[in-house]
Amino acid sequence: MGTSFRGRIKNFDEGKGVGSIAADDGKKIFFHKSALKSGSPAPDAQVEGHYEQGDRGLRATSVRVLAPPASATSAAPAKVQIKYYSDNEKKHMRPEMLCEEARRTAEKFVVEKLNSSQLRRFFEEVRYLEKIVATRGFEAAMPLIRMLAAKAHYARGRGRIGNEFKDYLSNNARAIEDEADFKAFVKAFEAVVGYFYYLNPKKG
Repeated sequence: MGTSFRGRIKNFDEGKGVGSIAADDGKKIFFHKSALKSGSPAPDAQVEGHYEQGDRGLRATSVRVLAPPASATSAAPAKVQIKYYSDNEKKHMRPEMLCEEARRTAEKFVVEKLNSSQLRRFFEEVRYLEKIVATRGFEAAMPLIRMLAAKAHYARGRGRIGNEFKDYLSNNARAIEDEADFKAFVKAFEAVVGYFYYLNPKKG
């Protein structure tokens, strides 16, 4: 039967009937449509099945679609509500975001085995956006802040990050409405990074 796996469809060529899967453990598994047991192999669809070693790499012997990609179930994602501040005037950031919540988030990334280079890459990207806000204003940076969600999904599709980190970046990118929100997110992200390296020192 082979070794079991869970993951997401990375790509699928309908003309050739072949595609690849980004397994949750980081493996890249190729498959032919003949191995498909149920569902449609749309990109980013959640799948499970079995694989074996083939002549050119890992090859799926069975593939079952567990859930379609998010784009297939809703035309637009629901608005994410993240409470950055404890007051309506946005003068007092919630301290939990920099302590308990930051640590819990970092713990999820450690469990998910997030590569520290990917964490640094996205944190440096946010720092770059911070400079744009400071020099050109929030409105100039807003489209790039929103684009963090797309970049996170791309990295997930390539198997470079897990769902927890993808959702963290995507949800915050969609929740930020003004400069105050962005500044709070930068501080919260910095706290998460600090806890991540504390909890995962060997990968720092």
